[in-house]
Amino acid sequence: MAFPSTREEQRAIGELFADLDALIEQHRIKHANLQQTKTALMQRMFPQDGADEPELRLGGFSGAWEIQPFSDLVAYRGHNSLSRADLTDVPTSAMNIHYGDILVKYDSVVDVSQTDIPFVRDVERLSNLSRQSLSDGDILFADAAEDSTVGKCVEIQGISENLVLAGLHTISARPIRTFAPGFLGHALNAPSFHNQLLSKMQGTKVSSISISTLAETVFSFPSLEEQCAIGEVFANLDALIAAEAGYITQLAQAKTALLQRMFV
Repeated sequence: MAFPSTREEQRAIGELFADLDALIEQHRIKHANLQQTKTALMQRMFPQDGADEPELRLGGFSGAWEIQPFSDLVAYRGHNSLSRADLTDVPTSAMNIHYGDILVKYDSVVDVSQTDIPFVRDVERLSNLSRQSLSDGDILFADAAEDSTVGKCVEIQGISENLVLAGLHTISARPIRTFAPGFLGHALNAPSFHNQLLSKMQGTKVSSISISTLAETVFSFPSLEEQCAIGEVFANLDALIAAEAGYITQLAQAKTALLQRMFV
């Protein structure tokens, strides 16, 4: 093993990596704290257990939230059954949102223009593209999972030139009334709604939901103005969480590079 001949250089190298490790840990703690804050707000800022108001209300808002059957608020659309093998990182005219990415990769709101989404390898083989195509504000549920994440959804935003399609094991829902950008994605992933799905899911090894499952749920929502305010709170929080995750990745990469370059 090669090592510096002087204690001074050894000490300096050790201190450098100790400082870098401490900085990485600091950002990991901040990231975890922000995620815990979001989890708490998802519980407190949406009505629970049949209540018509949330426990925590933003300043200036009061009064009962409206409660409607969820399926009265959306029109269900189609999806495709493309597997991972049918997708590619090489850009084509159509992106495809796979249920596995909804479960483990994407946040509650997916900005298509800023998110790594796979492309359809052979677009020409698909039929009924218009039924599968998504628009800003559409909701996409993952209808199968091996755990309680079944029913997790994303709200689609930022669509521009490329088609964006609803992929394998998804349920696509388009709102038929106006909701504020960013509200539905968070409200539908909050325990107040998601727990309704868990009590109705089917299967043993793999749990699943269906349009019929969603038809048995109710959804609470406030005025459009309050929806906007709630959406902004979570958008800002998501941005902070993403920034901390980015810092952690950059620092870890810097450490890896230094380990390669500072030792023989």
